[in-house]
Formats: sequence, C-alpha cells, structure tokens
Amino acid sequence: MKLSLNILNSFGAAVTALLFLIACTAETSQPLAKFKAEIAAKVEEKSDPLKAGENSILVTVLGSGTPIPTADQFGASILVQAGGQDLLFDCGRGCTTRLTQVNRRLITDVQNLFLTHLHSDHIVGIDDLWMNGWTQGRNDPLQVYGPTGTKRFFTHLKEAFSEDINIRLKKGLPATTDGIALTMTDMTEDQIVHEQDGVKVTAFLVDHKPVDPAFGYRIDYAGRSVVISGDTKPSENLVKNSLGADVVLHEVMSPAIVEYIRTNFTDEQFKSIVGIHTTAEQAANIFAEITPGLAVYYHTRITPKDRSSLLTVTAETYAGRVEVGNDLFQILIGDDIKTSTLE
Repeated sequence: MKLSLNILNSFGAAVTALLFLIACTAETSQPLAKFKAEIAAKVEEKSDPLKAGENSILVTVLGSGTPIPTADQFGASILVQAGGQDLLFDCGRGCTTRLTQVNRRLITDVQNLFLTHLHSDHIVGIDDLWMNGWTQGRNDPLQVYGPTGTKRFFTHLKEAFSEDINIRLKKGLPATTDGIALTMTDMTEDQIVHEQDGVKVTAFLVDHKPVDPAFGYRIDYAGRSVVISGDTKPSENLVKNSLGADVVLHEVMSPAIVEYIRTNFTDEQFKSIVGIHTTAEQAANIFAEITPGLAVYYHTRITPKDRSSLLTVTAETYAGRVEVGNDLFQILIGDDIKTSTLE
C-alpha cells in the first residue's frame, strides 16, 4: 500500500508530539516505552524510500520532461544505482537539483555519465554537474561516454569555463586538477562501455535520424536488467537489446501531443517531428515484442489527459504492466519490481 510522504510526515509529526507528551509524564511504564518504540519503528519503516540492495538495481527518473520547460518536469535524465555505483544517463535541465533531492552526495559521487545523443534538452545540465560537482568535492575525473561529437562538446565546454576554472585553481579553492579532468569516449557502434564489479553497461544504436549516431543503454547487474531507450523511433536494434530485460524505459509522444503537433504544424513539420520519435501505438507494439516485467514511459508530458491517453492507447495492444514516469519516479528491481515516487 502506497502512502504519500506528505501524509507520512504529518503522521510522523503527530506521533512525535504524542511521544513527547508520553515522555513528559511523571510515571513512564514499561508498556508505554515499548509502545513508543513500536510506533517510532513503524513511522521509520513507512517513510523509508526505496533503496538498492546487494543484488538489486535502483532506477530514478530525475527528469521526465520534454524540451519545453515546466515547473514539475525537468529535462531528460535517469540515475541508475547498482553494485555501489551511481550511473547517470543524460543530464538535462535541472539534473543536479534532482540529484541533490535524491541524495546530496550524488553531485560529487557520480563518476560516470552516459549520453544518448547531443540534442540540447539531454545535455544542458552537464556544465552544472561538471563544475558544481568539482567545486563541491569531486576528486576524480568525470568519465563521459557518448556519440561522435561528445569530445568536441566538452572541448568547447572547457573553453567556456576556463576563466572560472583558472581562478579557482590559482586561488587554492577546494577544487583539484583531477576533479575537473574528463575522460571522454566517442562511440559509433554497439559496444560494452562500462564493466566493473559485476555492473555492465551496453550501448546500442537506435534510430533518431538525422541525429546519428544516437544510443540506448542496457544495464545488467546480478541477473537484473534495465533498458533506457533514449530518443528514437521504433528500432529493431532496441528490441533485440531489450529482450529479457526486467524494465524498459521508453520515450513516447502522447496522443495529445501528436494531435497538437498535427493541428499546429505543417504536414512536413509534423512528419519530421513525430517521425523521429515513438507514438503510444508504436510503443505498445514494441513492449509486446519485448514483454518486460515493467514498461515505463518517460520524456513525455504527464498531464492527467496525457497519462490517460497514453495508457488507454497502449492497453489496446499491450496487456503488460505499464507506468508513466514522473520526476523522482523510482523503480527497485529485485526479486520483484517495486515503484514509488520520492517526495
């Protein structure tokens, strides 16, 4: 049973007040002490967020939004935690803010960044992750993997921030040369890009042309697996690399968005926009081929109308478990698959 953390917080405050009154009574019996301990344990248990265990994967949708800025949906970004590692996939608008909401240490602890492609809405948060993570204590180079052009992007980023970097280094501020360093890998084909302590990350080509190459990623650990599509139209290579996956996160254009574009753009513009993404009807067919334990939509609008239309259209073709991811939506992949939203 899911309870809102706001409700739990109110419940916790009430329980705290009750325990305070009990503690202040002149005579405290053993049963009362036991009662206090039991209540405190239940509050802690119910308010505890999902956590990655020894043989599990924890996925957090940091940003579920589209290129259009909104207050409740930040730019595309997904955090995957497995085997004691913090792996970041894309870093759109507000990425570091969401990271600190999950855990303040993450802005310095994220050592591996994987980019699906170089569209601005997937990378505009990188400068904040790179610079802020460094000034707050990252002491090792940031490892970056992405499509052709990734090295060039970071070369220009280093030039853009060179004045700030030089000032901090010369002034002896708490920022090391190793912490601002970068290790960059440009990719052009399917490959294993990261393998450490049982955690394997495989990059595979998807179809987002004219953006080429563009990648999706599969993360495997302890017999669990999750796939992140990145931006793509229906891709057989994605299906091939997703077979057997526990969870598949797939971009989607909701029926409401598709209709908006159809109404407000020319036929040519409509085809060029919708033609490089995936509709709900197409995604349903993809899920039917893969049959994951859980399918999650992300990188889409999540108004009640959009959610309803997405799930209704999907259910016409695919009967499996499907959820629409919002910001801070979490998935724990263990013996079973649990979901929640961090608040």
